[in-house]
Amino acid sequence: MILLLSIGFIFYSGKAGGETTLAQNQNQDLNKVISISSLVRQFDQYDGKQVRIEGLYSDTIEGHDDLSAVFRYFVSCCTIDAQPVGVFMSRSPDAGFKNNDWVRISGRVKKTRMDGYEVIFMELDKMEAAVKPGKDAAYIRD
Repeated sequence: MILLLSIGFIFYSGKAGGETTLAQNQNQDLNKVISISSLVRQFDQYDGKQVRIEGLYSDTIEGHDDLSAVFRYFVSCCTIDAQPVGVFMSRSPDAGFKNNDWVRISGRVKKTRMDGYEVIFMELDKMEAAVKPGKDAAYIRD
């Protein structure tokens, strides 16, 4: 699994129209799954808060055997430019999931630095199986 470093690109690509932020909806249901795109694009609204996301599970990260990740592939033009974008978490060897299983995770998110890049890290509370969505990738739109 390659390191999910392309997250910096999405952090600074601007907000997508029509998305609801936590500030706009103070009564948001904490059980609601938010998209990885919303988490990344509007991170300041989620920083330090509990969130739930769904994505593909990666048991280990190259060069960081103590970490796992949950990610989605983001496409800006066509499938050949697909980049993994997601969150890192401490690796749990007994998680019960294998690479590329669809999972739903919940926990508190924060920014941290890894290999010179700013990334999202989740203090994991819960991980469970999720149903694979109709689309494997999300598209980046300005």
